Formats: sequence, structure tokens, C-alpha cells
Amino acid sequence: MTNVQAEKQVSLVELLSAVPADVRIGVDDGNDWKAGTTWHPVGRLCHDASVELRRLRAEILVYHDDRLRLSNKVDRLKAAQRQWVGLSEEEIEKLKHLIDWTATWSHGRFAYEIEQLLKEKNA
Repeated sequence: MTNVQAEKQVSLVELLSAVPADVRIGVDDGNDWKAGTTWHPVGRLCHDASVELRRLRAEILVYHDDRLRLSNKVDRLKAAQRQWVGLSEEEIEKLKHLIDWTATWSHGRFAYEIEQLLKEKNA
């Protein structure tokens, strides 16, 4: 398709909207002239179809935006996930020897030191 053809191309919604609402098509019900003609409200059907297509397009755009936002959140979460790094036995032994276990405050100090080391290793 050339650029000229693409520029001249009209969307289906525009084409359907352009059909006058009062257009009807008559269909002969048979060979018998007494059978008559059935009239079909093509204009109204085209108009209704264009309205529905516009509504569906808006829904699809909202769905697409929601999907894109969710995908971005998932990507950020994946990037934020890191492997947890714990303390080695040597590090724990070093900490044990820093603490005066006879003092009543030593347990809190030990917990604080562990927390500090883990923060450093997992920053």
C-alpha cells in the first residue's frame, strides 16, 4: 500500500457513521408481487455499529494502558529483587566475641551488630 492509499483510507467507524440514519434497504420477498418488500434499517444498524465500535476501542485502550502499567510494575519488582546475603559462621563468631555476655544489655547489642552487618551486606 502506498502512502497516498494509506492517506485516503477511511476507518470503518467513520464509514459506518457517514451512512445516514434513515437509510433503508428493501428486499423483495420472492417472485410473487403480492409477497411485498421487507425494509431493513441499514442506516440505524450502521450508526449503532459505529457507536459500539467506538465504545469497544475505548475499552481496549483502557485495558492496554492497565496492562502496560502492570507490566511496568512487574519489571520494577523483578529489578528490585535481590538475593539475600546472610552472615557466615566466621562473622557470627566475631560478633560473639565482641559482646560481654555477662552484661544484661549484651543481647540488644548483639542484635544491633547483626542488623548492621546484614544491612551492609544487603545494601
